Amino acid sequence: METESSLTRISNSASEETMINARGYVAGLRRVLFAFENWQLFESSTPATILEPFSFSYVRLKSSPLDYSAIRKKIKKSESEVIRQLAPVCNKETPLFQGRSDVTLEEFMRSATNSLQ
Repeated sequence: METESSLTRISNSASEETMINARGYVAGLRRVLFAFENWQLFESSTPATILEPFSFSYVRLKSSPLDYSAIRKKIKKSESEVIRQLAPVCNKETPLFQGRSDVTLEEFMRSATNSLQ
């Protein structure tokens, strides 16, 4: 299988120190499993094309009478709710092998907006 030989080449060229010490680019198990599952896409990507299958978004809050601490608590609660509802495959809060990689932008925006109300 091509995936195995590609991943073997990568892991064989990495020293043990590089593989076990955090260097600011640690990939959690869920991200590694996602990469393995989608290796054909990643292996053939270039720096210019690697992000094409992904979308990124954020929700901006309107001005609020709440203080900074209350806003942070509300955002944290909302984030937890969105993760629970959508079960993104790479989030550590999502149980292994139960995550979704098919969440649409519309679904995310609906969940995020509803959780902040």
